[in-house]
Amino acid sequence: MTTTTYYDFVVLAHQANSIRQYKIHSRAIGVVARIAPLAWRDPVPQPFGGHYAVTRSLNDGLRQLGARFAYAPPLHKTRARAAIVLAGLEELKAAMAWRRAGGCDLLLAGPNIVDRPEQLDGVIHSSAIDRIVLASDKMRTIFETAAPELTDRICVWPAGVDENYWRPTPGSASRNVLIYNKRMPELARLLMTKLGNAGFRCEAINYGDKRGKKYRLHEFRAALDRAFACVLLTENEPQGICATEAWSMDVPTMAYRAPGLETVATVPYLTAATGQYWSQTDELIELLKGVPQAAYAPRDWVLANMTDKICAAQLLASADRILADNTA
Repeated sequence: MTTTTYYDFVVLAHQANSIRQYKIHSRAIGVVARIAPLAWRDPVPQPFGGHYAVTRSLNDGLRQLGARFAYAPPLHKTRARAAIVLAGLEELKAAMAWRRAGGCDLLLAGPNIVDRPEQLDGVIHSSAIDRIVLASDKMRTIFETAAPELTDRICVWPAGVDENYWRPTPGSASRNVLIYNKRMPELARLLMTKLGNAGFRCEAINYGDKRGKKYRLHEFRAALDRAFACVLLTENEPQGICATEAWSMDVPTMAYRAPGLETVATVPYLTAATGQYWSQTDELIELLKGVPQAAYAPRDWVLANMTDKICAAQLLASADRILADNTA
């Protein structure tokens, strides 16, 4: 006889490795973490798939809330009030079949399954999906423009950050301008020269598309600890988690807008409290000169709006509203 376990919320995502593999790796890293100072330490990895930062944020936020939830449980033994597939086509297909069989009352899909509604043969149009989850209002506009029939089926939800890991070191010397280069190497090199000539001490960190070339989280954190501002060189972010990590370190971001994107929210959650946009180098230099006198409060904004716990609570509240509407 199969025993069914009930949860209020289930989280699913593409799992590249087995949970057991992740746990073995996590134990090994955990030993190092316990003896290493924070400046040299990455967060202990957890057995999460999909876009790791998004999956980790939701699971940790739900845990902090004390929610009755599960990550990647066996669906044939699971019944849930609501579920979300954060990433993975096969996981989504399995969850859709589970939803049709009455395994959950509400199925959410996203934000890391497709970038546009027509991708993967338009799977997100399925009636088995109750809501499509997108990371920002900008992404909502993209989807609604491409597929107006999805307008009433979209839910916006951003992932949060761990404000305890991403916190500034008391007394740290914040003298640098940190250049965050995401696939804009020529502009990064140009800025290193021009900002240096303008009297700024610069440091750069490169995003890296291949695993061996990606920066480690502790490297980014340490660089932010040395910075009074972060220049974001990224073309167009669905959410911009790297920006939120900088804000949590109390570092305002100066986000680049490429020609033609001057009116686009390339970092969707940028506010007057967390930084500003720029398009010309002279404009950037003036912004950087004004940082010490500006009224930026990026960490306060994160603590009020975008921690793991706050963002997980927002998703649960959205699920509650949708379920209430469905039964009204």
